[in-house]
Amino acid sequence: MAFQASIDRQMEASTLLQRDAEGGLAKELNKAIQDLGTEMQASSAKAENQQGALIRKQEDSERTVTRKIEELVVKIGDRSDRMAEHLRGSIQADMTTMMSRTDIIIENVRESAHGNKESVADLRRIAMQVLENVNGTQEVARNNSSRLMELRGALDASMDRIASNGLASDNLQAPLMQNQYQNQMDSASQHSLLSMGQANFGGSSQGAQGNYDRSPGYQRNSIAKPQDKSKYGLQNMGS
Repeated sequence: MAFQASIDRQMEASTLLQRDAEGGLAKELNKAIQDLGTEMQASSAKAENQQGALIRKQEDSERTVTRKIEELVVKIGDRSDRMAEHLRGSIQADMTTMMSRTDIIIENVRESAHGNKESVADLRRIAMQVLENVNGTQEVARNNSSRLMELRGALDASMDRIASNGLASDNLQAPLMQNQYQNQMDSASQHSLLSMGQANFGGSSQGAQGNYDRSPGYQRNSIAKPQDKSKYGLQNMGS
């Protein structure tokens, strides 16, 4: 009985201890749960505050970047406008200078072309005058040569007639033929020199007259005279 009573008392003590232990543990557990909830709420609030601060900071950063980008765009636009204006002014000045120089070059080329045209016209005119003078000189030379040949033929025929008519007739006609020959030679030389002097680039008549003054003696020395009887076979005729 005593043993049974001791066992009962021990069981009751164990039950009481278990009941007390369960009650204290539940309290501690509830307290821990409450503390955890409080900490979680505090952490959540802190996280929300940090997230809001981060968002505000990000927004501030975005606004700052946007403002700086806008300022940079404005500066770039202003600088581009100034550079474009400067470039436009420089190009306009260069174009004005180029146009003025081009006008000067065109005017110089036009004047040079006009001068060259006048020079070519003068050269052409001089060439035509030279050609006309040469043609005139050649024509005069041919005419004078033909006239001299005719005079020489007439003189040869006259000298033949003198030779065939005999000594008496020769003595009478020789001075007349000599004078006629001399007059014809002088007239032909004068006409030839005057014509050639007028044809040589508009030479003056005084120069031609000067040549005429010197020409008769030259012609008389270069052409056989009628009294040269040996040329016409009259050396055997007595005086």
